[in-house]
Amino acid sequence: MCSKVLIIEDTASFSSILKRLVSGTYGFEVDVAASFAEAELLLAANSDYFVAIVDLNLPDAPQGEAVDLVVSQEIPAVVFTASDDKAVKENLWVRGIADYAHKSGAYSLEYVLWIIDRIYKNKNVEVLVVDDALSSQLVIKNTLKVQNYVVHCASSGEEALEVLRENPGITIALVDRYMDGMDGIALTAELWDIRNTKELEIIGLSGAGDKTTSAQFIKAGANDFLVKPFLPEELLCRVNRCAERIDAFRELKKLNDDKNTIIGMAAHDIRGPLGSIHTASSLILNRNLQASKQNTLIEMIERSSGQLLELLETLLDMSAVEGGKTQLNYSDVDLSQLIEERIELYEGEAKAKRLELKSHIVPSLSLKADEIKVKQLVDNLITNAIKYSPRENEVSLSLKLEGQRAVFCVADHGPGVKKEEQAHLFEAYAVLSSQATGGEKKTGLGLAIARKIANAHNGRIYYADNEGGGSCFYFELPLSA
Repeated sequence: MCSKVLIIEDTASFSSILKRLVSGTYGFEVDVAASFAEAELLLAANSDYFVAIVDLNLPDAPQGEAVDLVVSQEIPAVVFTASDDKAVKENLWVRGIADYAHKSGAYSLEYVLWIIDRIYKNKNVEVLVVDDALSSQLVIKNTLKVQNYVVHCASSGEEALEVLRENPGITIALVDRYMDGMDGIALTAELWDIRNTKELEIIGLSGAGDKTTSAQFIKAGANDFLVKPFLPEELLCRVNRCAERIDAFRELKKLNDDKNTIIGMAAHDIRGPLGSIHTASSLILNRNLQASKQNTLIEMIERSSGQLLELLETLLDMSAVEGGKTQLNYSDVDLSQLIEERIELYEGEAKAKRLELKSHIVPSLSLKADEIKVKQLVDNLITNAIKYSPRENEVSLSLKLEGQRAVFCVADHGPGVKKEEQAHLFEAYAVLSSQATGGEKKTGLGLAIARKIANAHNGRIYYADNEGGGSCFYFELPLSA
């Protein structure tokens, strides 16, 4: 799916802010045209914009000609206007815009960012329109298509059920009240019975004046109701909110499924070390053992309890990630010394895989940070590099000062991260296709936790491909809190 955005705006400061917000929030590629003429050139050279943000009045296009230009290219147009005139708004919808926002509104920029993301996602949202009036079907279909919805149509309740069976990806249904055969209320009840109501949003439609119709729809299982004739803006607002609820449900379901998977893995992982602790302690208590044997069993208890503590810390950090809170206890931290100590700590683990840890650490680099959290951040990158590095290789670690920020990098020569997976690299539970070279286990939580720590320090963590193959993971932290 194309992910380019076109901004047509003659105020350089405003277009610069908008471009930074769009690219920074969602990672979309953005082109800017400062005039109608520039927009024409860009559109002639590029036809892969999924949306355009258009200033209604430009010096060389004062009557909204830029809007018509974008719409003629079948690109959804989100229009910025300072006008509150009702006739102006109505005219914009007649011209086929996807949406509009007021330049003067405090919420306008936030709304534009939201609607851009919504339009991008709508390419994967399927809507079923059920109405026996073909003209009504066409109006609704065309209105939804300007925001990139995939629309299916049916002219009866029976046909709607067949379309739904053939297209399991349908998540929103707009159902007219009065149809021959199965009417809208009966169809809604049928849909409610055959599909999980959290995965199918239903909006009832009716042009009749019966005041009880909306209640009948809601009681039959509908989520919303609209009276015909309705404004395109109202229809899109209602359908967009349905799509948002579906997205939220799916995201929560995914998080819950992933968490259950992790908890299941944790329960399995607990069994081994806990069994070892129980066996070793039982042997120590119930038998007369030589000192050397006792020492071996005590070492087993220490090793197994360490594994349990590590697992517990991961589970606690997982809760912190999901709760969205990372509490910091700031102090003066010698980051150079901290990293040297962490490298020394993992020398044994590296040697077990015949890896050499090569470090280039600038000395005496200090900052204000939470020492325990920073250790966790460093540990995550070092252990990941060891985990994914092939045997008899090397891992390079560097720390340098760039302006008022400390930059730490860990580079390995492992499998790297596929391009299509890089966007999900720092998401919770993101278990990617790369396999640990020593069969080590992965939870998909380490990098999500690391990002949370970096962000809490007003820093950042990011990835780059290593030249010649492998991965480079960086984190940057400011010197002062």
